[in-house]
Amino acid sequence: MTTHATLREHAGTLLDGLGTTVDHIAATLRRQRAVGTPNDAMRCVVARYLNAVLCAEPAVKAVGVTHRDLHILVRSRLRRRVIVPLPAPMQEFVTAFDAVRFPELVAALAPLTPPASPSPPVQFPQAAAPR
Repeated sequence: MTTHATLREHAGTLLDGLGTTVDHIAATLRRQRAVGTPNDAMRCVVARYLNAVLCAEPAVKAVGVTHRDLHILVRSRLRRRVIVPLPAPMQEFVTAFDAVRFPELVAALAPLTPPASPSPPVQFPQAAAPR
């Protein structure tokens, strides 16, 4: 069973690992092909990235990010939320993301990535001409 302290520590490590500057955080998320929705705590690019990682833990239901904190919603009867303060660079990043400073990380604006190897065109057999 995952404890709240363990979740807090793991989340802090993940946040620190994203970068120490706004641009470094954006570059890390870009490399991970993460995208999100500005001004939406549950769909922010950071929340979506952390959801993909933290929700693998059975105790975690969802993750949300505000301008100051990471909120981890947990499956618990006693305490349903773990709050982790965001490091200063992450707070700055979230503010910049919400201002659409990184359009390539915005789900609606991110360019679609073509497949690594394009599929050959599909060849349909010719129907036999009626006699």
